[in-house]
Amino acid sequence: MSWWKCILIGSLVGSASVWAVKAAPFLINSTQPDGSVVQIRKVGNEHFNYTLTGEDSVLVVRDSAGYWNYADEHGQKTGMRVHAKSKRGAKEKNFLKKRDSRQILEKFREKRLKQLQEQQADSSLGPMMLQSSTDDPQKANEWGGWGWGGWTQPEDPVQNTNWPKQPTLNTVQKEGDVRGLVILVQFSDVKFNRSNAQEEYLNFLNQEGYSNYNMSGSVRDFFIGNSNGKYRPTFDVAGPITLKGTRDSYGALVDSRNMATGAVKAVSEAMDSLVARNVDFTPYDSDGDRVVDFVYMIYAGVGSADTDVQSAIWPHSYNVSKRLTRNMSMNRYACSPEIDGQAYMYRKSTDALNGIGTFCHEFSHVLGLMDHYDVNVNNSKTRARYTPGPWDLMDAGSYNCPQNRFYTTSCSPANMSAFEKFSLGWLVPRRLEVSDTTVVLKAVQENDGLVLTSDNDNEYYFVEFRQNTGFDKGLPNKGMLVWHINYDRYSWMYNEINVSDPMHVDLIEADGRADAYTVAADAFPTSRVNSFNGFKTWAGDSLGLEIYDIKIVDDHAEFKTRGNRVSPVSSSSSAKSSSSSAKSSSSSLKTSSSSAKSSSSSAKSSSSVEVSSSSVRSAVKESSSSANRSSSSVVASSSSRMEVSEWSSSSEGSVNAHKMRVASVVRFSVSENVLMVNAKMAGFKTVNLFDANGTLLMTKSFTGETCEIHMDALRGKAFIIATLESEGRLIKSYKVRMK
Repeated sequence: MSWWKCILIGSLVGSASVWAVKAAPFLINSTQPDGSVVQIRKVGNEHFNYTLTGEDSVLVVRDSAGYWNYADEHGQKTGMRVHAKSKRGAKEKNFLKKRDSRQILEKFREKRLKQLQEQQADSSLGPMMLQSSTDDPQKANEWGGWGWGGWTQPEDPVQNTNWPKQPTLNTVQKEGDVRGLVILVQFSDVKFNRSNAQEEYLNFLNQEGYSNYNMSGSVRDFFIGNSNGKYRPTFDVAGPITLKGTRDSYGALVDSRNMATGAVKAVSEAMDSLVARNVDFTPYDSDGDRVVDFVYMIYAGVGSADTDVQSAIWPHSYNVSKRLTRNMSMNRYACSPEIDGQAYMYRKSTDALNGIGTFCHEFSHVLGLMDHYDVNVNNSKTRARYTPGPWDLMDAGSYNCPQNRFYTTSCSPANMSAFEKFSLGWLVPRRLEVSDTTVVLKAVQENDGLVLTSDNDNEYYFVEFRQNTGFDKGLPNKGMLVWHINYDRYSWMYNEINVSDPMHVDLIEADGRADAYTVAADAFPTSRVNSFNGFKTWAGDSLGLEIYDIKIVDDHAEFKTRGNRVSPVSSSSSAKSSSSSAKSSSSSLKTSSSSAKSSSSSAKSSSSVEVSSSSVRSAVKESSSSANRSSSSVVASSSSRMEVSEWSSSSEGSVNAHKMRVASVVRFSVSENVLMVNAKMAGFKTVNLFDANGTLLMTKSFTGETCEIHMDALRGKAFIIATLESEGRLIKSYKVRMK
């Protein structure tokens, strides 16, 4: 049967599988209709998400008037509106005291997960199983129309036995020069915030060294660098295309059963617009199978993952099948927003672009990578799983970005891990073996990595070195990472890699503490840990190797090995292979750099498909009645005296011992109108200042141990509440009395 006979002509059908960026790992200051501000935290992804209060993690939902309400176990509003903790009256406090908010949240998650499982079992929501896009049965996609296909295992550089199983990904081209189609889509009520959107995105996607809004490079830079020059995408930009409906009519709330329904409609309408303009889609079919390799949609305004605009589209990747022309179809797309969510929450009229991290995460789904965070949002019946977080592009690493004046996130996404590069065929790791010589490990940016195998080729360890430079400059720290991989074909197939124990992509924490407060200590060596002897299978079998005397020396890591491991080849042979591999890696990097330079001129001449009127109407700003409440400039003064006293450091219930220990290393003090915060804890931290009404006055983020905030402009206030957050959690709160 011909491939196109199995596609519903003129229709667009989506599978139930959505790959999405996880919710923003930071607190969001949400402005209510009356101007009051409530801190919220988004949890989950496009597939399953909900909202909690930022101060005490209580389940909330918006009512029809736009106010946050406390929710019941069904996720429905209770009628009791939410206020900042300092603004809660007796009625609200009594309401919270009488209910078990934690149990309500657990019941809600159980009910929602069960509902999702039932929906996935519904055949009407199942994947559309298409014939292969070729009549050759030898090339037929192994799992039908999803575009999944068998992935040829690379040759073991030493021998063909005892080599790690490479994950089976899809058939999208992952090497060579590839052209991608990106469409800019705006709505009848929300337009792009710039008149030169097409030009800006051509640079955002293709320009070598792109640095607008604190970016660490372009999307093309990211993939050329991570593939060591093997994969060289060039992106053409079409649009902006104005859709018929409002943003809400394409957003995440259109269909409660499938949050991608609205986005699918938007993509379909935009592609119909290109078809009507006789756009030639053949340049975007790299393998000649008459299927566009991928379509990427960037939509005007903000997304739902990192703001309180719940009706916006949540960034995601999705499999669909749509007939475009007689000889061309599409079967996958990905999407992300124009505006950065954190920047938008600070200033509604911002034009700061959503960073390349979201694009790189979603586009990596197009290439076949899966999510490495818990897509089931920690089912309450299992322990909370600490997934790789900011160390991994396919987890929270897509949000990485050093502090900057634009308040943007996602500007410097984490480089792919050695395992992810291996999965894509971009890296052949060296074997980790017992050796008498010191092992030298170059940075993952230089395409180096080590693998330690077990008797089961599905279970193995990767060891890599990360420098917090380049795209990795947003990492919590630099150092050596150890990954425990437990490959299971069906976990990859259903995007359920880290939803249950044992996890399939597990980052071994160097300090042995699986929590967000000590994320910088996940890398070896820490101040107290410079060895690792935990190379074991999940069944408890030792792999017979220990690494010790771990050091960071300039641009590489060094360590020694010992143990009784029997290597599949002689040590001398392995050493030669390793040395050769390292030299080859260095050589390849130079080639990649040269390739990147030549690609810049290529990107400048990249064709852009003009599909909309040249006179773009003035951009419609994201609507908001609230004024900008944040300030970055404060006039110096020393006339006001202040005193600091502890106000609150926990929710209404008891505080777990670990949180109390973390809070105990935080100190607030005031000297000459300067609030000083000393926080001896690793990671990205934020200090917020609120007035007595709960209005956000100032905010400042930092990554070191100390932070200073000049408060001269805040004179006249009775008192100020200072809060310290880290990794989206409230660590400590203080009251500063101003006299």
